[in-house]
Amino acid sequence: MKATQIHVAHAIPGRIRLKIDRLKGDATLAQTMRERVRSLPGVQHVETNATTGSLLVLYDEGVAGWSEHQRPLVQTVASMWGLRPDEVRRHLAHPSNGHWGARAIRPHHVKGFFSSLNEQVESVTGGVGLTLLVPLALVLLGIRGALVADRVPAPRWYDLLWFGFAAFLMLNVAGVPAGKAAEEAAEVAAAL
Repeated sequence: MKATQIHVAHAIPGRIRLKIDRLKGDATLAQTMRERVRSLPGVQHVETNATTGSLLVLYDEGVAGWSEHQRPLVQTVASMWGLRPDEVRRHLAHPSNGHWGARAIRPHHVKGFFSSLNEQVESVTGGVGLTLLVPLALVLLGIRGALVADRVPAPRWYDLLWFGFAAFLMLNVAGVPAGKAAEEAAEVAAAL
């Protein structure tokens, strides 16, 4: 019997997607897995996909044991394939064992990239950064588009709604602590 490969495709508190190679192409096994995981305490939703070999679990992280490396899930997966729980836990704790590896793009990578790019642009332009150049470029492209168009369409109602909301936030909420901003937004919504 070949070894079962398990890795975390995605995980945030309350949600985890596993890739389990032995689920691929086996709808019966996927159904069995779905039923067993669904019966675990705190599980809110389970999906299996025999085509991709994935198991998606939405769970209440407040239920005892889920915060400790998804203990109920570890025990269920381990018992289904005769693995030791520590083997499964190791796979769940180290997503780089999976196909997407250690080179996965994380939010802090994107933020770091654009922060570095902004610093480089500011040094070249003498202090003008992307926070001014990107909106300016978009405005200029909009003006260019309006000038070369045969007919300029009027904005749709949802465009106006979105722009109005964004303008309200920029003009009224910028620099306001999050709690105060939420109170003000609730007052505005109640007034409507």
